[in-house]
Amino acid sequence: MSRGIRVNVLAPGFIETDMTASIDAARPLIEGATPMGKFGEPDDIAWAAVYLASDEAKFMTEQTISPNGGDHMSQ
Repeated sequence: MSRGIRVNVLAPGFIETDMTASIDAARPLIEGATPMGKFGEPDDIAWAAVYLASDEAKFMTEQTISPNGGDHMSQ
């Protein structure tokens, strides 16, 4: 930390994007296995990225933020 560099990870779950549009057949299975029962939206990830880049996260390092609708809880 002597150089003021913080290293954090943003590990999202399934997010509504062009990339996930191609998995429509698996969508009901994925949503059914996710506690919130839906895919996230890009803004759900953006808030976490903005937070990690802000001074509000100045004491945060070596952390993983997982906006994933609870997906990791169900595994």
